[in-house]
Amino acid sequence: MSRGNFHQFTEKIVIMTLQDKYPKLRTYIGRDYFLAGGPRLLLVGESHYFPRDSKIHLDPERWYAGNWNMLNQTEQSWISTCEIISESREKSFSEKAHSIWKRSFQVINENGPHYEDFRNVADDIAYFNFFQRPANCGESLCVHSLDIAAAKDNWIENYKKLQPRHVVFLSMLAYSHYNSMGLGQAEVVPHPGCNWWTRRTKKYGGLSGREKLAQIVQKIDCPRWRDVGARQV
Repeated sequence: MSRGNFHQFTEKIVIMTLQDKYPKLRTYIGRDYFLAGGPRLLLVGESHYFPRDSKIHLDPERWYAGNWNMLNQTEQSWISTCEIISESREKSFSEKAHSIWKRSFQVINENGPHYEDFRNVADDIAYFNFFQRPANCGESLCVHSLDIAAAKDNWIENYKKLQPRHVVFLSMLAYSHYNSMGLGQAEVVPHPGCNWWTRRTKKYGGLSGREKLAQIVQKIDCPRWRDVGARQV
């Protein structure tokens, strides 16, 4: 089999079996996400990270041909989406690496439901990372064609399951690849952990990332959030 044919074959295998190979990459879905009158808000990140001494993710073909059992316990814990969000919530998202959730949830709460505890926003949203291969710790993913194939398939499957009313990307890199696929309308703000979260830029209409997300949330018509706000008055 030529390298080109092998590459095409590998892409098909990625699309068919990725979630089975790495089950803990599954989407986080808040307990109230599907309740009537909710925002049905999907937040999309870029990718998980792997520890600096990890190697398996550096080769895209090796990663997508591999499986969960090839990872050590630490590596498994770094890509267990649902567990990471749930455990971080218990600690009020206190770790700096989890600012993507803390800062976005705070803004959503301030401009949407006004819960007494901003962490309750986690019950209303769904979240997954657009790219299914981890990046090096603290770095953006060097995107490969296999990453794009896997991301597209994962997006289609998640969209069918989640049927979001609102989609917000928390990563310009992820959004740029999504937008080139022509998969539908979505909003984008910079990563809540980067400088542009609090600095204004022409790219976001003269707004900071925080202000841009606030603007997006203020436009969401959500009966359940209105009820919460009314009870707080």
